[in-house]
Amino acid sequence: MDYAIPRAHLVPDIEVHSTVTPSPHNPLGVKGIGETGTIASTAAIYSAVMDALKPLGITGLDMPLTPEKVWRAIQASDYGGNGHGHDHGGHGHDHGHGHNH
Repeated sequence: MDYAIPRAHLVPDIEVHSTVTPSPHNPLGVKGIGETGTIASTAAIYSAVMDALKPLGITGLDMPLTPEKVWRAIQASDYGGNGHGHDHGGHGHDHGHGHNH
C-alpha cells in the first residue's frame, strides 16, 4: 500500500484565533459560532484518504474515518485480503460490480 493511515502527528497544526467584535444587529451582540475555519481541515483529510483509496475502487466511506473502517474497506475491495492486490495490467476489467478497474 502506498499510503499510510494519517496519524495525529502527521496532521498540520491548526491555529485558532479569536476576534471579538460585537454584532450591532441584536441586543446581546452575539454572532455565529465561528467554526468555519476548522471545517476545511476535516474535508481535506477525508479527500486525501478517498484519493488514496480510489485506485482500489473505494469511492466513499461514512465519517468518521477510523483506521479500522479504512482497513475493512481495503480488505473488502478487489485488492484487499492478500496484501498483493490483483494485477490488472492497466486494462479495465469489470468484475461484476458495474465499474471497471
